[in-house]
Formats: sequence, C-alpha cells, structure tokens
Amino acid sequence: MPIIFHARKNQKLAVTDRQFEIVMGSLLGDAYISPLGKIQFEHSVKAHEYLKWKFQELNGIRYQRIGYAERIVKGNHTSSCRFWTRQFFRPLRQMAYDRSGKKFISRAWLAQLTPLALAVWYMDDGHFETVKRRCIIATDGFSHEDRKKLQRFLKEYFDLDVIIRKSGKISMTKNETTKFFKIIAPFKIACMAYKFPHPLTTNSD
Repeated sequence: MPIIFHARKNQKLAVTDRQFEIVMGSLLGDAYISPLGKIQFEHSVKAHEYLKWKFQELNGIRYQRIGYAERIVKGNHTSSCRFWTRQFFRPLRQMAYDRSGKKFISRAWLAQLTPLALAVWYMDDGHFETVKRRCIIATDGFSHEDRKKLQRFLKEYFDLDVIIRKSGKISMTKNETTKFFKIIAPFKIACMAYKFPHPLTTNSD
C-alpha cells in the first residue's frame, strides 16, 4: 500500500514502500532534503550508474532529468550528477533535521530502517576492507550521541554489534560483517558489487 504525502492545494504524492525505503536509506547517506521538501540525490560522476538506479527506482516521485554539477572543494575540482524529487517531503525533513539544519537520528527515522534501507546506506557511505574482511560506514557527519543511537538500533533490531571508531565512523568485526552482508545481500546491485566481498550470494543483481 503506498504512502501518501501531501503538499499545498490538496496535492498528493503516492510513494511505494520500496521507494520510501530507498529514500530513508539514502538520507542516512548522501541525500539532502531542502527546507521546501525536495530531496536531492547526488553522487560523483564515477557513481553515475548507481545514481541512475536510484533515478529509475524513484520514477513518479522525482523530476524528469539528471543534472550535473562542477565544484571546487578545498582546491580540488569535483564533478557530480544529481536529481531532485518533487516538493512533498517536509515531514521527512522534520524527522531528520534539527532546527539548525543539521541531520540527526530520531526514533521515528530509525523505525523506518529496513534491510533495503541499510543496503542503500551502505552502498552510499560504506566500504569493505578486503584485508581485515570488515566493513566500515562513514557516520562522522553525525554526533556521537547519534552514532550511539545507531549502534543500539543495529544491535536491538538486527543483532549486529558495531564499533564506534575515534574517527567517527562505525565498523564491524569479521563475524559481524558476515552477518551484516547476509542481511543486505539481496539488495546488492551490479554497479556497486565492488563494495561487497566475494563470493557473495545475492538475489537481485
């Protein structure tokens, strides 16, 4: 059953469960919600195929083209591709951003994190260390308190023990990494296979 979001003038937008899960996982990663309620999905040009996957999955709730941006960040030239959803997602901004405009982890947000959402989060911000056979996910953009919330959530709902590193990232031991990949493996997509250990069984490449 679709989730209905509302905007002014009684406008409605139907979002499927799958689309909603992809949105929620992306928000833990690289996605951004504007104060007006539009969500931006942006990745480097190298991850263009991954962005195209999100673009296809979110058909019906986003605008009709992928754009490109060129920036100078700390003296380095960067190229990225991006698209925006339609302007219906103010409720999600209230769920995921504090009054200063910084992302924070709310209970309402955690309640939406399914295995698909975790897979998208990992494909956005995670990587697999082949030598130590462990995964690391960038959570340094969140406060330490929010990282503790994520740590408790992953233990309570997925029986995953994660370590909060001094860098602000979270990591898992080899055994916990194996458990984590069993949870998210069905949602691995081909263009992001390099982030997954081999061999890894998956149902949806």
